[in-house]
Amino acid sequence: MDVQEIIRLANWFDENTGKAISAYIDLAEVLQNNAQQSHQLPIQEPLETLISILNQMPTQRLTQLQHNLLSTINVDHVIGKLGANWIEETVKTHTYDPATAFETVRISLSRLQDAKMQINAFRTAAAEVGFVPNKITENDKEIKISIIFRADVTISNIRDWKTTAADWEKIFHGLAVVVNDKPEDVKVVGFESGSFILTLVATPAITKLLAMISKHITGIAQDIILIKIKLEELKQLKLTTKVMEKEFEMMEKDRNKKGREAIMSELNRQFPDLDHETKNKVGMSIDKVITFAQAGGEIDFSVPDNSSEDENDTPRVEIQEIRELIEEHNKLKQRVKLLINKMKE
Repeated sequence: MDVQEIIRLANWFDENTGKAISAYIDLAEVLQNNAQQSHQLPIQEPLETLISILNQMPTQRLTQLQHNLLSTINVDHVIGKLGANWIEETVKTHTYDPATAFETVRISLSRLQDAKMQINAFRTAAAEVGFVPNKITENDKEIKISIIFRADVTISNIRDWKTTAADWEKIFHGLAVVVNDKPEDVKVVGFESGSFILTLVATPAITKLLAMISKHITGIAQDIILIKIKLEELKQLKLTTKVMEKEFEMMEKDRNKKGREAIMSELNRQFPDLDHETKNKVGMSIDKVITFAQAGGEIDFSVPDNSSEDENDTPRVEIQEIRELIEEHNKLKQRVKLLINKMKE
């Protein structure tokens, strides 16, 4: 992971986790009292305060690499909207068992405090050896697109890279023709090894289109996971048959089909004058993005606070529309993470 990524994460922690940690402490104290004392304290107020603080945390500013690091140290689920959902479910699940709720919250709070200390220690160590973060460039002010190659779309050799590059050239070509841009308008501004992440900056029109498609695809993933969870619940109860399992498979295929149709329908609504050839090209792009996502790849968006909003630059309305699409996409991703965690339980 890039040193600058960790330093920026440390800065983000300084700016955004102080109130959350204090609110976690307040909630933990109430839970501890209720677990150990006969006099019970009301839990609703500290719980709602913590949920409100977590919901307002700007986790959308974090890059996928930073999210991956937080996941590795097991604190990604206790911050942001994901954290708000987690703490609400944790406390409500253990309404009549405050001791278990307290222990669960105590452990997660400790991990969050330790993570902040470790990341800050890394930043201090980097400064002591003379590392100086790069100055903010024009690219840092743009909405970035991260293409994350992992699972079945991991790039292991040059042939994989050749095939992948050709696929993504076709994807961006299909999107570009819809909005009268060019594929070469998509710039490569970063590259990370490990999970193999390619960071791009595209025109606002292409970014908006890809964000819309990604949002729909994540919605498809959410619904398919719900179908799988329901099937697993029936299996646990020994209520399934081979015929029922086939029906569930058909439900997944039908959701995929309807998801693609929904994307095309939204495209037709936004661009009613597309000719047949352009529709075919963007349809191929959509199919390739769906295949990429379902094979384990991921598309992530990073929105800086100061993304272009000057009067002579991209119109504020368009930037706001992109922000809203990305926010909806991120909310769906967080729901998918929660569902995946539920499947693992």
